[in-house]
Amino acid sequence: MYTPDAVIVPQGGEPIKGRTAIVQFWFEMLKNGFLKPTLEIVDLHQEGRLAYQTCRWTVLKLREGSSVKHLSGNTLRIFERQRDGRWLIKVQMSNTD
Repeated sequence: MYTPDAVIVPQGGEPIKGRTAIVQFWFEMLKNGFLKPTLEIVDLHQEGRLAYQTCRWTVLKLREGSSVKHLSGNTLRIFERQRDGRWLIKVQMSNTD
């Protein structure tokens, strides 16, 4: 999903650079009780080899005692078209409501 030099900027966190570090970030999120992530595309626009997409996201967070918290927010993702025609995420930023 990500270019080798991709960057994600989670709300309240330091930028995470590179595909390997980003995969590890998402693995840790899932391992730490974040469940059922969803994205709803709000807008998508392309110009040449770049495109941007705005989305609404939701996720469930398991809490101690088996309670669940519903989290949501917005994300902006910039895609870059690769030589083989695939669109991969170059930059992603997110915030919470």
